[in-house]
Amino acid sequence: MQREFDVLVVGAGPSGSACALHLAKNDVNVLILEMGRHPGEKNVSGGIVYGSDVGGFGLKSLVPDFEATAPLERKISSHEVHILSSPDEKKRSYRHYTLSRKSLASRFGLFSVEFETGHDFTVIRSQFDGWLANLAVEAGAALSTETTVLDLLKEDGSVVGVSTSKGELRAKLVVDCSGVTSTLVESAGLRGALVPRELYHGIKHVYRLGADKIEERLRLKAGNGRALTYLGDFMLGINGNAFIYPNRDTLSLGIVASMDSMIRATTEHFDRVGKLLDALDAFEGHPMVRELLHGAELLEFSAHNIPKGFTCLLKRPYTSGYLAAGDALGAFVKIGPMVDGMRYAIASGMMAAQTYLAAAVSGSFREKNLSRYRDLLTPVYEDVNRSGRDSFISESGFVYRTLPRLLFGSKLLSHKVEIKAEDGSRKRVRHGTDAVTYLGDKTLDSLLSRELLYPCNSRRKRLLLPGPFPAKP
Repeated sequence: MQREFDVLVVGAGPSGSACALHLAKNDVNVLILEMGRHPGEKNVSGGIVYGSDVGGFGLKSLVPDFEATAPLERKISSHEVHILSSPDEKKRSYRHYTLSRKSLASRFGLFSVEFETGHDFTVIRSQFDGWLANLAVEAGAALSTETTVLDLLKEDGSVVGVSTSKGELRAKLVVDCSGVTSTLVESAGLRGALVPRELYHGIKHVYRLGADKIEERLRLKAGNGRALTYLGDFMLGINGNAFIYPNRDTLSLGIVASMDSMIRATTEHFDRVGKLLDALDAFEGHPMVRELLHGAELLEFSAHNIPKGFTCLLKRPYTSGYLAAGDALGAFVKIGPMVDGMRYAIASGMMAAQTYLAAAVSGSFREKNLSRYRDLLTPVYEDVNRSGRDSFISESGFVYRTLPRLLFGSKLLSHKVEIKAEDGSRKRVRHGTDAVTYLGDKTLDSLLSRELLYPCNSRRKRLLLPGPFPAKP
């Protein structure tokens, strides 16, 4: 069994699979190392992939026909921000304000919700990640699942491979796409451990509701969707927002919050909030959301740390023999209601692949020859840094707490909504992701089968199944 490769890619998320696919298309000997049983098992996101390119790299250029071939849920045609007051149980009402492209704030340029690229879709990560990884394998990449990368191997100041739960592997270049929890970035000496102020924390519920009910209640055309963001007292003093993203026949509901604010709230106001799930429960219990979820069945709960890109983006994303991409790089953008990680993960993974191709011409993968990577990443850095400037307002206490009070203090700016009778409608307890079978058993079995995820490419017969790597002869 082969133990030396041109490139080792750590992680089979969008960044890692995009990197491997771009390399495999150029006949590079590349191996993807994935901790989970299958790509997507360990990955969590709100669920929108923006398909447009960043600096010439992205899903649209990597897979031009992705809109016809990828497992997509609904096309996102618009974004809206909904600001909700706490319900007045005595008056049986609450107040509501919507920020959309038609609202006064948007028309006067005070607030923007126009983030659509024309190629934006909700996705289920277990499906989408498996599809993209399979494209890489079909193009000639190798994939080893249930493989934990433990550390980097170094010689003479350069990274020369990785140690894994199955043994050591060597390569000319290691591309780290292992996510926000990457310890390889620290081992490479590019940064220390992330601290709460450098992170968001996201949690999510997935509810099965049915396509017809989703389209009726959200007033959607068949196959279309809107990205909905919510602000209000339900956040219990935590800086963050809730979201609702419609899938084909399920709804993804969740919260993204600044981790330092979450920790502060749960320690200083533990009488009101003990964990972020309390805020999600309060959101789902709000009359507007409760009505939307009437009759829905809870399928899944997931949680995930997210890099706050403008605070933790690597100043230098490379060292000899090593590149960081995706969340490990800190390539994440959040501007008001837009949460955009997968687009930058895919773009940075492709840029890392392009850096290898350029360095391979000289045959050297020392730091000097990899510095081109930072140049390719310039549009990513510009967008991440812009999100930091915007966050001064969009993630301030003014937006999260003062603005709602101002809006609801003037009845001219918001409207009153009557609360319907309590229906006690949500079916709440099927725990864990194993309950979710979005594609139907036959299709899901096919998606996760070894024949699909590990095809034996006729050009390169390199099939890696779970198991230890053989020792050197």
